[in-house]
Amino acid sequence: MKLRRRLTMVILFFLLAVWSGKREIVAFLEPEYLAEETAPGNLTSVVNAPNRTTAINNDSNTEVNVNRTEREPYRYKPPQLAQVKELGKPFNVSEEITEEVNDLTNHFVELNHRTASKFVILTAASRNHFNESRDCVASAQFYFPGKVIVYYDLGLTESQVEKVQKWKNVEYKTFNFDKYPEHLNRSLHTCVWKAFIIMDVLKRYGGVFWMDASIRLQSNNFTKVFRYAVASDGLVFFRSTGISNYAVTHPTMYEFLPTLQSLQKKTAMHCGCIILVYNTRSIFHNVLRWWLLCAAEEKCIVPIPRTACNLSKESPMETFANCHRFEQSCVNVLVSNYHGYNASIYSVPNQGLISVERWPTNHFKIQTV
Repeated sequence: MKLRRRLTMVILFFLLAVWSGKREIVAFLEPEYLAEETAPGNLTSVVNAPNRTTAINNDSNTEVNVNRTEREPYRYKPPQLAQVKELGKPFNVSEEITEEVNDLTNHFVELNHRTASKFVILTAASRNHFNESRDCVASAQFYFPGKVIVYYDLGLTESQVEKVQKWKNVEYKTFNFDKYPEHLNRSLHTCVWKAFIIMDVLKRYGGVFWMDASIRLQSNNFTKVFRYAVASDGLVFFRSTGISNYAVTHPTMYEFLPTLQSLQKKTAMHCGCIILVYNTRSIFHNVLRWWLLCAAEEKCIVPIPRTACNLSKESPMETFANCHRFEQSCVNVLVSNYHGYNASIYSVPNQGLISVERWPTNHFKIQTV
């Protein structure tokens, strides 16, 4: 009898503990325990959450669902290593584009030394750069046989399209400019469209090796490249331009993407002509999202149409050259902010990996089906 009573008491205490635990769980999921945003569009630390250790910020790999109203614009909040506290100006971007950008969160990939080789090659060209792009594709076919090569049509002729559709391992795509703001199509040389092409392919493949039409591969030894890709959380450049981010970035862009301009004077700009990027959580929250929103906001990405620079002979790194590098300026500012202006983390030494040829070379023969 005593044993039965003791057993009954144990069961009652157990049920009471379970019931109490459920109440705590419910309370934990109530609004006051959810993450809030000090700046629209930026994840900040979890507030008022007792016994919770997974506090996050905008350069964390952890996500919390954050409710955001339709009318609330996104504003860039620099990560901690950028040493900047102010927020960027709101991006005046349609809800349709915002949703398309945020859909990348449904396609995150885990990047490590085993998965780094899972990428596709991506390029694009208009009719006047078709011959360059043929040589680009041919070099990719030679050094990465079997790799999918995604080719975006930016205005090819019918005969050029027929040729591309016969190239081996090439997936032909057209870019729908009508979906996006007019400035993406107004001047193709700004390469504003590049961010959205990369976004589209990342959703399908997770990793993209972007090559401008002028790029020629010279090796497929990517062992070191993959080490840099993993260490940088998923985005690396291959070629320094020899000038600073500050010299060729218009000050208006900093209004949307705050940064320490004094350190941008010491940070080398890297060519946007060749980039290896993966849709990891960290790269999306700190680079891709803001690159795409800036690309959709004309005042951010094209504050001036000028590309010709007046570089200072005395101090070319520390003097603004009265020009702008559009998408290249944008992605360089974002990546350098994320890594605390330490380009050695995200810049792969180009030891015979690639060359830049801004004309047809015919070094490689295109492979057809």
